[in-house]
Amino acid sequence: MPYSYRVFCRDSAVPSLSELLVWMRQFESPLVVVGGRSAGDLLSTFWEEVHVTYESAEAPLTVRCFRADARGMARLREERDDFVEDLEDLAPSSARGLVLDHLNNSQAVAIVEFAADGVSFAAQEAARGITMLFVNKAAGLAQRDGVGFFDEDDDVILKLG
Repeated sequence: MPYSYRVFCRDSAVPSLSELLVWMRQFESPLVVVGGRSAGDLLSTFWEEVHVTYESAEAPLTVRCFRADARGMARLREERDDFVEDLEDLAPSSARGLVLDHLNNSQAVAIVEFAADGVSFAAQEAARGITMLFVNKAAGLAQRDGVGFFDEDDDVILKLG
């Protein structure tokens, strides 16, 4: 699987793609939708996959959303269970308990996948902006591969690997 940022959301109502585009423009990091099976679903909150660019010279990011419904439950469970298994190897702590509780009560997961050819600073900033929308609007808890889980202030609350 490509390097990714994730947001595990307690709310099943996730932001629409148009809300995502407005959010990123407000933070002076405009995105352009360039493909994906949900590219035309800008107003729907039930979108599944979109490809976005943030700089013309960079490869697009793929943003996927899986909900606790018939179409997305298996993937949501797979993502959640993978991290729950990792967390069970850690010593008990309040941060671990907080993350486990959040994962076990997640109703959706948004995944931002980076291009296979590398992760630039611009790509990381775009992905961080995307994930912060879900943190703020869908009661999300962000996770970054190779780092850990982040709170609403973008501070690490639990390091992994």
